[in-house]
Amino acid sequence: MEGVPKSNRLKDAVVAFRSVTILAYDVRAFPNGGPKNWADFWNVRDFPGRRGLAQNARHIGFALSANGEPPGERWPLTDDKFDRALRKLDELRPHITKWWTAGGEPVQLLLNGELQVTSCYDSRALNAIRQGVPIRIVWDGGNLVNTMWAVLKGGPNTANAQKLIAFVNRARNAAGFTLGTMLPGPNINLLEYLPSDLPPFLNISKENASKVVEQDSEWLAAKRPDGKTNLEHIQERWLAWLTK
Repeated sequence: MEGVPKSNRLKDAVVAFRSVTILAYDVRAFPNGGPKNWADFWNVRDFPGRRGLAQNARHIGFALSANGEPPGERWPLTDDKFDRALRKLDELRPHITKWWTAGGEPVQLLLNGELQVTSCYDSRALNAIRQGVPIRIVWDGGNLVNTMWAVLKGGPNTANAQKLIAFVNRARNAAGFTLGTMLPGPNINLLEYLPSDLPPFLNISKENASKVVEQDSEWLAAKRPDGKTNLEHIQERWLAWLTK
C-alpha cells in the first residue's frame, strides 16, 4: 500500500489504472504554440483549425472550463451547469468536424491532418508521441477516471484474486504495466522503475496530477427521483442537443 494515496484506498475495490481525457493538438498546425487550455480550444480566432470532441456527456465539463468554471466546481454536473455547458458548445459546434467514439480515432485524425486539435485519451496520445507522432498534450482541466479492480463476493478464488491485485499493484510490477500501456496505477512509487524520460508525460506525476479533474463517478451512478441515474439523465440531454 505504500505509495498509494489514501483517497485510492477503498474498502471494496482497488484502482487498477488512471486514464485522463486531455486536449491534444497537432504541432505542425501551430508552429508558434498551440492551445494551452480549454478556453483556447474554444478560441478559433487565435487557434484556427478543425476540432474533435468525444461523443460523451461526461466530457461536457470541458465546456464549463472554457466558460470559466473553476476546476474544483465542475462536479456535480447540475442542470444549471449543464445548461451553461450546452450554450458554450453552441458556440463551438460549427467548428467540430468529428464527434469521436473510438479511442484510436483522435490520434489518427490528428496524424492525417483531418483535425488540428481534439480531446483524446492520454494513453493513446502518449503511445503516439513515443513513436514520433507530432502531437502535444495539454493537461489543464483533463477529465480523470479511475478504473477499478474488484473481487467478486463469494467467488471460488477470492484469496488468489486478492493476491493478484496485490501483485499487480507492487511498484515494480505496476511500472511494467504502465510501460506497456501508458496507463499508470495509483502507486506513485512505480515512477522509480520507469525510464527517466517517461514520468513527466504520465498523469500520475505530481505536476500533471495537480492539473486534472477527477470525475465524480459516484454522482454519475446516483439515482434521480425519476429512477434514472445522473449519467442516464445527462446522456439523454446530450444526445438531444447533438441530434437537434
